[in-house]
Amino acid sequence: MIKKWKVKRHGIWLILVVLLVAGCQSLGGLDLNRALLSGMDTTSLQQSASISLHLKQDPNTMPDERTKAMIELLNDASLELQQIKMESRERVSVKGQLKLSKGAIPFEMFGGPDQIVIKVEGAKKTIVLPYGLNDMGGSEEADLAFKEIRDQLLKSYKEKGIDKLISSFIVNNLPNPKTINVLSTNESIHGEQVNVYKLETTLNGTEMIPLLKTFLRNMTKDEANFKQLVGQLYDVLWPVIEKHLKNDELLGESPMLSRLPDRTALLESILDAASDRELAIDIIHTTLKELMFAGMIGVDTLNRSDDNPLKAVLNDKTFVNTKLYFDRTFNLRKSEVELSVTPKGIDTAGIASVQVKMQSEIWDINKPVKADVLNPGASPFIVGQGGPTEELSELVDPNSLLGQLLEAQRPSMPEPELDMFYIPVEDKNSPDLTGAYIEDGIAYAPLWLLAEELYADIEYDGDRVTLTDPWGSIRFTIGSKEADADGEPLVLDGTVRLHDDVVYVPCRSVAEWLGASVSYDEKEQAIRVLLDYWEV
Repeated sequence: MIKKWKVKRHGIWLILVVLLVAGCQSLGGLDLNRALLSGMDTTSLQQSASISLHLKQDPNTMPDERTKAMIELLNDASLELQQIKMESRERVSVKGQLKLSKGAIPFEMFGGPDQIVIKVEGAKKTIVLPYGLNDMGGSEEADLAFKEIRDQLLKSYKEKGIDKLISSFIVNNLPNPKTINVLSTNESIHGEQVNVYKLETTLNGTEMIPLLKTFLRNMTKDEANFKQLVGQLYDVLWPVIEKHLKNDELLGESPMLSRLPDRTALLESILDAASDRELAIDIIHTTLKELMFAGMIGVDTLNRSDDNPLKAVLNDKTFVNTKLYFDRTFNLRKSEVELSVTPKGIDTAGIASVQVKMQSEIWDINKPVKADVLNPGASPFIVGQGGPTEELSELVDPNSLLGQLLEAQRPSMPEPELDMFYIPVEDKNSPDLTGAYIEDGIAYAPLWLLAEELYADIEYDGDRVTLTDPWGSIRFTIGSKEADADGEPLVLDGTVRLHDDVVYVPCRSVAEWLGASVSYDEKEQAIRVLLDYWEV
């Protein structure tokens, strides 16, 4: 398991690789394979980065008020990471701000070996995200075992350089885009003129799915390297896991295993099979190849299908332009990425296109760097680990810019779904009575009609009648106003009665129990019954 800040550091690198989608040939004196993998040897650095967003409104479609407000708030917004200090892969600090049309939201972050601490303007408390595995094993002993496993795996993972092996396997199998150029030039980086290789590539939206298919095919066919990578991962994982399985610490009090007739025999069988290195590697390798093969078919099916929803986004108007600047030791020093998405043929709520621009500069690579430690304070909000029970949203001052941003992103409640019908009011003594009638100010209606319109079922048993809907049941007795609603006594507005073998009930009492409201429409001379599904 990789620590989160390690993922963050190399996540930037991996995003660039994916956006670049470049193969491993040498271009213009730049060894792409070596350049793309150079970031894996970085243990410390300083960096600045920014991500900006631009939303282009569709002139032919007027957005609703909520979408319009979101566009006004987020259009030309930018996330500015003004100071990133990576002291080591386990200690990283960030200072930056989120700039909006209404102002800026400053924030600070610090990632240490055990947790991430976040301080953001507008939040009433510091936020702490622990790396712990609490409750993962179902018992304290299992949790301790998982923690020990995590620590041992991280140590072995780092010693064997597994991240670089994985990255090398990926980079070696990346396909080439149609357009890729490299030239040698000078570039200003953090106030310093640096002699660099400038690599530029443009990837059209229509190329992306075919390139992904080729990438999966390349990895599936790379038999020797794929199997070697699986073997390296096995050598890291299995010795650590085996120890805890033998001690029966890892699975804890698993409900599934507790139902098995012989838990000990099962564990012994798992240990025996998994300890055969050649067999285990072969099975894992074969399974992963099958998954990649299935993924390749799935991607190809999407590409061939006319109903592929991705084609609405990955069209000829969508593109990624990437510029990467490597110094003469093949370290990535600067990057500029522009992503433009212009959907076609789908409802975009009035937004014609989305443009995202990402820029970064890197310096002090593998030099002494000190991260800025952030103190969480006496009573921080600890996410998922014995911290305060209030919702994270309650930590935010609603009057702050952060509060306004969260409110703008909160999904709006849909209009309530209504169902309404009318029951005509007739003369009680009419020989053809089929609707409702009013007696002593109380409206009576046929029970079968209420049940049919309000989605309930009726069961007759002599003088006893039971009305049932998905939320409960109510029992009536003909000639009585006493009823039983889910085991609780209920007094109706009037007595339940028969008219020509048709059961009539007090309309308001029964309709309201079924989640509807009742009113009299004088113009229509009818009882109006309205079912609001939010009230059901």
